[in-house]
This record gives sequence, C-alpha cells and structure tokens, in this order.
Amino acid sequence: MNLERLSHLREDADLKQLEIANTLNIARVNISKWETNKEIIPLDKLNEYANYFNTSIDYILNLSNKKYFSFNSKKLNKKIIGSRLKKIIKKSDNSKGISIIFKYYSIHNKFI
Repeated sequence: MNLERLSHLREDADLKQLEIANTLNIARVNISKWETNKEIIPLDKLNEYANYFNTSIDYILNLSNKKYFSFNSKKLNKKIIGSRLKKIIKKSDNSKGISIIFKYYSIHNKFI
C-alpha cells in the first residue's frame, strides 16, 4: 500500500513528523514507518490523520484525487466504509496486513 500522501499532506502544511505525532498522541517513529510503508497505519489513526488535514481517507489511500471536502454531519455509513476497505485490500501490495485490519474492524465496529 502506497501512503506517500501522508508525507505530502504533512509537508504541504510545513509540519514535522514530531508535530503530527504529538497531535495523534503517538511516537514520531510511527509516522516515519507509515510514510515509508514499513508499517500499516491503524484505521483509527488514518481517520485522525484525515480529519486533521480535512481530507478523506480515500484521498490518502489514492482511491480519490479529491483532496479536500466539506464535512456534513450525517452519520457514517458503515457499509460504505466496509466496501471501501474491501477495495483497498484488492488494490494493496500488502493485502494480508490490510485483511487483518479489515477483519478486526469488521468484528469490532461492524463495518460489513
């Protein structure tokens, strides 16, 4: 999975990895691992990252080129999230790791 947009968003905002790490309450090394594709970003942190930069998870995961969006207060449709996660798994080089994340969130958050 290519997450180069993580670093692009951060660099475009002229922020250092440590600043984002402090915002997400994680170690700076995690940001480095995600940006260099050495570790899969957990879904909750991916969501926090997207919210921080006012962008979508789809944009970060290269499923969309629409960088910014206006958030409406409607509830998230868990079936849509589940179907998008399935698309990510199909496109990913690291589908086994993403499958594990997907299964975890499917069980605990009922995304499907």
